[in-house]
Amino acid sequence: MLRHLWGSPVFRLLLSVGRGLLWIAAGCLLLSGLLLLTAVPDWLLRTAADVLWGIGAFRAGLVCGFHARRHGIASGLLCGLLLCAILLAGCVCMGGALHFRRCGWILLLAVCGGICGVNRKIVKPPD
Repeated sequence: MLRHLWGSPVFRLLLSVGRGLLWIAAGCLLLSGLLLLTAVPDWLLRTAADVLWGIGAFRAGLVCGFHARRHGIASGLLCGLLLCAILLAGCVCMGGALHFRRCGWILLLAVCGGICGVNRKIVKPPD
């Protein structure tokens, strides 16, 4: 069943973005643990958030490109656009401002992840 989902372009995109969001959530949990223990300056929190979104975008593009095996730029760009839409929705709900620098960072890293995912070697176990 899951194998058929990775074959569908829509579900491949959604599953890849979900994996990227899981990486972001794991980083946020680590960052919140750091905040409990120490006082972190605001600029460091913003930088850490940018890095976490970049890692999530790269991983989403990587997974989507790996399962698509073609069109790495397009699949990475779609993952990045969906992550930017999620970030925009979060900024609207929280009343914050979305910086286009962050969206550019997300799109660039998602495209790089898509290209790396397409070019990644497939390792198969011996028969």
